[in-house]
Amino acid sequence: HSCEYQDGGSSSPLVCVPLKAEGDACRWTYACGPTMACASNVCVKRIAKEGEACEVRSGWPDCDAETLCRRDNDAGVCVRRSGLGGACVGFQSTFVNTCMPSLRCSSSLGTGTCLARAGIGETCSSTNGSSFYPNDCMDGLYCHYGTSRCRELPGDAGDCSTQGSSDQCRPGFWCDYFGNERCYPVLDDGQDCDGYDDACKSRDCVYGRLPDAGNGYQCVRCTSVADGG
Repeated sequence: HSCEYQDGGSSSPLVCVPLKAEGDACRWTYACGPTMACASNVCVKRIAKEGEACEVRSGWPDCDAETLCRRDNDAGVCVRRSGLGGACVGFQSTFVNTCMPSLRCSSSLGTGTCLARAGIGETCSSTNGSSFYPNDCMDGLYCHYGTSRCRELPGDAGDCSTQGSSDQCRPGFWCDYFGNERCYPVLDDGQDCDGYDDACKSRDCVYGRLPDAGNGYQCVRCTSVADGG
């Protein structure tokens, strides 16, 4: 169920109503089922599989991880990404990785071949640290802007600026991207978090009353605020 205003107006009572099905009219995403989104006031599924239509309405549905949306005269269909040794198109031409998620394209400019992702110290296509482009490096690594070589994601006090890992840190750390752009250990429940959900182990930084009777942000568990307190 979703919670909606009874007659659609913000002054009417809130009531629980059944979740809407694909094709039903909607006013927000939460009114649709868990696998759907509200696009242009219609419930549409979020993920399409190989051979299914994609990006039909306001960019939805998206294709699953092993396929990408190929468009022809504004009609999109999910097609399978290339496997190891298959042909691919470099990210600077398409802004997407046309290889399977575990692979990379040998060319960053045009047609290439799908290869295994690079390991520590191996060359990679530098993306200026931007997560907008595919990662040429193995999981846990990033392509360093200055050297175009794969490095381990930074830990405590590591550089996560655009000249470093671009907001990425190794597991157990978070990037203070609005501060000095360094990685710090994630915080336990009850610790001050200054409004950053990423800073908390629970990923929930909430503003409220502090133990000293003041107000501020602290890391909390969802269950600790489930009653609205």
